[in-house]
Amino acid sequence: MLKGKWGISELEYQRVLVAQDHKCAIYKTPRAELDRALAVDHDHETGSRRGLLCGYCNMVIGHLKDDPEIALAAYKYLMMWKERQR
Repeated sequence: MLKGKWGISELEYQRVLVAQDHKCAIYKTPRAELDRALAVDHDHETGSRRGLLCGYCNMVIGHLKDDPEIALAAYKYLMMWKERQR
């Protein structure tokens, strides 16, 4: 399935998994703590593969529309509210 859907072999998936220390590339959740395999993240415009993400992080990246500016705006928003709570 990896090869057909993402153009990545099982061996390449395992190499990336080892390089990421068997953790989600963003949240750093260990694969052993997840109920499913890490997803192959990809750029929705180019189709190029990026890293392996837990389902939650993969969903969040999708909702952010793969846009770093939206992610930065969300970060700034959260930081503003965190500062107000201090």
